[in-house]
Amino acid sequence: MKRLAGFVAIVVVTGAALSFGVGSAVAAGGTTCTTGSGQAKFSPGLSTTASAENIVVKGTLTGCTGGTFTDAALLVHLPRGTALLTCDSLSTGAPDLLSGRAVVQWLPAGSQSSMATVTATLSGANTVHVTGVITVGSFTGLTLTTDLTLTAQFKTFPPGLKNPPAACSQKNRLKSAAFSTSSFVVA
Repeated sequence: MKRLAGFVAIVVVTGAALSFGVGSAVAAGGTTCTTGSGQAKFSPGLSTTASAENIVVKGTLTGCTGGTFTDAALLVHLPRGTALLTCDSLSTGAPDLLSGRAVVQWLPAGSQSSMATVTATLSGANTVHVTGVITVGSFTGLTLTTDLTLTAQFKTFPPGLKNPPAACSQKNRLKSAAFSTSSFVVA
């Protein structure tokens, strides 16, 4: 099985400022966020030809309950590695395990961040399963888990363009996908 060593950062932005507090656990019981959405960007872009991709996911988490945290902004980064992905990797799944680290900065402002070692698996049906153990900060020792559902967003061409490139081709790579989740759990 191919492995992709990478860094995954899940970052919650406090207003316009970005902070990364590190220390002992301040919230032991866990939390669940009921809604998440945003964009996933692929570089150089998925096509029918397998390639190593740089993946960046940005979005928001809302409806967080079970702890003192409320909402969050989300950033996930999976740098290029040895895993070779295609457009079909999203819809049918891929055996490659994407691994890295995660950082979560919780709202409200002044909340302590969490750091985790995570893995991401393309489980098919346009879903990416992310899980990992928090090793530093809020929720130390607990596991974060989420399933991100992706919706491909191919480049569109003006009507009447002669011979527009097919979706997921070398000339029309998948460079962006909307993501959503109905559950981001730390337990």
